[in-house]
Amino acid sequence: MVGTLVIDSIHPDDRERVRERLDACTGSPDWVSMETFRLPHIDGSWRWMEARAKNLLGDPAVGAILCVSRDVTEARRLAQQLHEAERLARFGHWRWTKGAMAPTWSAGVAKILDRPLQDIPAGGDWHLELIHPDDRAAAAETFLRIGRAGGQARLSYRFHHRGGRWLHLLANLTAVA
Repeated sequence: MVGTLVIDSIHPDDRERVRERLDACTGSPDWVSMETFRLPHIDGSWRWMEARAKNLLGDPAVGAILCVSRDVTEARRLAQQLHEAERLARFGHWRWTKGAMAPTWSAGVAKILDRPLQDIPAGGDWHLELIHPDDRAAAAETFLRIGRAGGQARLSYRFHHRGGRWLHLLANLTAVA
């Protein structure tokens, strides 16, 4: 890249924004700017860079724009994964082993119901507290059918939220041997 202006290598979607910020930096003594943009990698992919630029044109010892940059591609990827995990955290799961009095609840279910995990009923009458009275018969029939015959089912029912309201939940049930 010797003899090439870095600005010309910046991803087209980022180039004009970075050029404007660099122009502002060049025109203002002691200007400091932090920018994130993409540069091409030798393998052909785009890498996310974070660069901090400071106008040191007025400093006779430097006489340039000082730019320190680092590759933040992995950090951005992890941040996107965290965001996706947080979005998906609205999901919960439970496992009801044959012979057990009640399902084992995940932290996701506790979050959905706004209850501490240890406060979700674990006794044989758990359904009386959690499942809406009008949905109990259909839920029990579905649980029994899946438990006996195996397979899969989808069940829509209402669960009791700690705040007193009923939440409509959709469960994808699968019998696991």
